[in-house]
Amino acid sequence: MLRRIKEDFGVTVSFDEDNQPDILVPRDEPGFPMGRKFAKRGHIVGTINYPDESTPPGKLIFIKTTLVPGLDIETRGYAGAHKAFPDESTADQFFDEDQFEAYRELGAHIGARMIKGTNLAQIIGDIEA
Repeated sequence: MLRRIKEDFGVTVSFDEDNQPDILVPRDEPGFPMGRKFAKRGHIVGTINYPDESTPPGKLIFIKTTLVPGLDIETRGYAGAHKAFPDESTADQFFDEDQFEAYRELGAHIGARMIKGTNLAQIIGDIEA
């Protein structure tokens, strides 16, 4: 995606040293459920650098559905029983309660960690300025 943006528009996206895209890559983690991989976080924030120097930099907030540390036991249990979670097909739109709650908890958890760990007020202020 980043390569295409640069090739097509001449725009680059840079990331701070502690905010690299590899944070989103799931890795083996000990614990429940066994055999599932967890990413460090479900989001990263980048700076959009435009080739026209008169255009101020922008911000890119990238959110990915991925298993992350700190999920509740029910969501981890669902992940253990459903190997495709959190990337299950959307062909079947009739979610049962367990599936709905697992995705709701995952989204709420990733969103809360993003808000807590990111200065969104600063990002919004930078965009509006």
